[in-house]
Amino acid sequence: MARPVLKEELLERAEKRCPECRSRDVERDDYRAELVCNSCGLVIEEDMIDQGPEWRDFNVYERYGNSRVGSPTNPMIPDKGLSTEIPVATRDAHGKSLSTQARVRFYRMRMLHNQVRQSKKGERSLGEGLKQVDRFASLMRLPPSIREEAAVVYRKAAQQGVVRGRSIAIIAAASLYVACRLHGFPRTLREIVGILKLDKKKLSRTYTILNRELHLRIPITRPLDYLPRISEALELKPETRTKAAKIVRDLSADPAFASMLPTGTVAGAVYIASILCKDRRSQDEISRAAGVSEVTLRNRARQIAEAQGITPFPPEGRSLVGWKSKRQKTRQRA
Repeated sequence: MARPVLKEELLERAEKRCPECRSRDVERDDYRAELVCNSCGLVIEEDMIDQGPEWRDFNVYERYGNSRVGSPTNPMIPDKGLSTEIPVATRDAHGKSLSTQARVRFYRMRMLHNQVRQSKKGERSLGEGLKQVDRFASLMRLPPSIREEAAVVYRKAAQQGVVRGRSIAIIAAASLYVACRLHGFPRTLREIVGILKLDKKKLSRTYTILNRELHLRIPITRPLDYLPRISEALELKPETRTKAAKIVRDLSADPAFASMLPTGTVAGAVYIASILCKDRRSQDEISRAAGVSEVTLRNRARQIAEAQGITPFPPEGRSLVGWKSKRQKTRQRA
């Protein structure tokens, strides 16, 4: 059975060059343990060490059965899961119930073991911070990939001394915001503050400090990143989502919308698309889903309509300019 080509071998082939003909078409011969150039036939290396396992596998069951490696490292654990765990148990290996003295002895061993694991300076605060990251991620319903990225950011902040003298909860929330930005999983500061009940100014200031001290390369948030979440919250039809995406893409080339709030631009595009596709949603529903005010929604929709010439709207046949919501009309009458 032919051995699968690993990613490291592909990178090695791409970096290796033949010293004779300067070709990159080199191949590794595992049977002869040689690295051969396919262009001129020169043997570049010989007696190469096989980095693979010493056993062979002929099916999936043998591959997983013969493997002797452990679980991967977990950045959500302070020691990355490399230390020994003493579980809470009431029975021994034979299934017999432990006596009271044995339970007390194992409890003391487990307590001392946990103290030794966090004996170094900063490890206890690191454990508390990672717990906060995991708890906040659960409240925000974030996937495991973003949780692990936030844990890595928090570790870097702890190593650089950013956590010292600051709130652990604020650092954990800022790390989650950074991870969301890095993975293109849009979450606004207002949304994070509303879920976690934190101070918005402190969170924004801490995010700026993390970005500066850790030298992070955070990509710019695009309005198109917010469209799937807002469309899912409003349960829009597929044609409405397609129309809104087309409007947002057309606006990406307009410099007038580059400095505007992305959520406001998406909200205006969704509102216009819902009218054009006869899948109408109220201003209050769209503003709540996007996290913007109704005034911002109307202003962005008016600017988008004027920029793309979509007025007047069917089927009412009236322009968006001057249109007001029912709530605003009720306030004016009062």
